[in-house]
Amino acid sequence: MNLTVFGIGYVGLVQAAVLAEVG
Repeated sequence: MNLTVFGIGYVGLVQAAVLAEVG
């Protein structure tokens, strides 16, 4: 299991959602 790639992808989605709400 490569949790690193999954973790980075999850963080990316969270950051995108935050930027979408703030912007």
